[in-house]
Amino acid sequence: LLAHEHQHNWTPTRLGRIAGPEERLYWFTEGFTAYYAHRPLRAAGLYSDSAYAATLNEKLERYWRSPRRNDPVDSVVAGFWRDGDLQRLPYQQGELLALYWQAQLVRQGKTIDSLMRALRRAARQNTAAALSDSSIIATMRRATGLDILPDIESVVHRGANCPLDNSALGPDYRLIWLEREQFESGFDIAVQKRDSVIAGVTEATAAYAAGLRNGQRVRRRPPIYLGETNQTVEVTIVDPATPGGERTIRYRPVAAERPRVPQYVRR
Repeated sequence: LLAHEHQHNWTPTRLGRIAGPEERLYWFTEGFTAYYAHRPLRAAGLYSDSAYAATLNEKLERYWRSPRRNDPVDSVVAGFWRDGDLQRLPYQQGELLALYWQAQLVRQGKTIDSLMRALRRAARQNTAAALSDSSIIATMRRATGLDILPDIESVVHRGANCPLDNSALGPDYRLIWLEREQFESGFDIAVQKRDSVIAGVTEATAAYAAGLRNGQRVRRRPPIYLGETNQTVEVTIVDPATPGGERTIRYRPVAAERPRVPQYVRR
């Protein structure tokens, strides 16, 4: 966190004033800040390659499983201060784009630092110059020869998935795709809380397999830890056919569908 906030002394403070709504450029001002925050820590020996890979993998999984992953920048501008997933999106997009572009540049014997230095030079030469998508695209092209316009248009403007590079973390790591469990409560929690009745159960769920059915009356239900697939869901329903007139149903809230997420692992 400290490294991220310290990096803001450079990005965007010394790179020019922002043209238009700040949220439209958060993919750069926040995303590139997230990308650069780890570099001084690694250079100082305070952050190992394996620790960085673990942190990046957490970010990759969160991004790939985000319900807002494919929202365009217009949605970010409109809902940034109301939606946590939208708030995280430009941070995620910018860091992953920087990582992807850096991998491309390294293969050409270049570095993304050339972009940052060129932006700084331009800001010094013209203090009234505006920092925008178009200025970043043009500066990257001049400084490195890399055309990032297609990536910005597809990922930032239209909400496409961020491209990933197998060699982004160097020769010791490779990119793989892993299946992950996905949380699914199995019934409509809002209806249950309001009416004490089970609704919204479908056959292809762990809830149905455990015996939960639509229309069952709920006697009690402990808190459900949303998003936690390892926390058992417990629902006690009214059941006159059983001793005591109630029955407790327990299951793990895991969806049948398992999404795949990208992860960097050692070769």
